[in-house]
Order: sequence, then structure tokens, then C-alpha cells
Amino acid sequence: MVADLAAKGAADASDLTLAAAATEEALKFIPEGADQVPPEAIRSVDGQQIYAEDPGRFRRRRLEVVAATYRELAAKFTSS
Repeated sequence: MVADLAAKGAADASDLTLAAAATEEALKFIPEGADQVPPEAIRSVDGQQIYAEDPGRFRRRRLEVVAATYRELAAKFTSS
């Protein structure tokens, strides 16, 4: 996932902001009334592998918490 790559090597707030944006983008693939990104919405081979290994990473609440955490960390980078 783009978010993983951006956050893993985060050198500054912009990397964490990118990670948050990528995570928030994943939320857009959750259908109304659903709680998780459906497997057919995952198009990359890497994404499909991550989904197969840990489908919980694609749950709405988890994505929301991860995005918020990245945003909080980005804010700390800029306030330091």
C-alpha cells in the first residue's frame, strides 16, 4: 500500500500526510452500509496479498484510526 511505503520511510510531515491521504483514499472504496473494502476493489497484486494476509487492515474503523494517527504524527513533525 502507498500508505505503508510513505509512513515507513517518513522523513518529514509530507510523508505522513501522504500516508494519511492514501489511507483516506482506501475508505472511499467501502460501499455504503459496508464495514470493509471489498476484496474485488483491491487491484494491485501487492494489495491483494496484503488483503489475503490481513483483511482486517481494510476495515472502516481501522482505516479511520490509522489515517488520524498519521495526521497527528504529521502535525507533531511540523510543531517540533
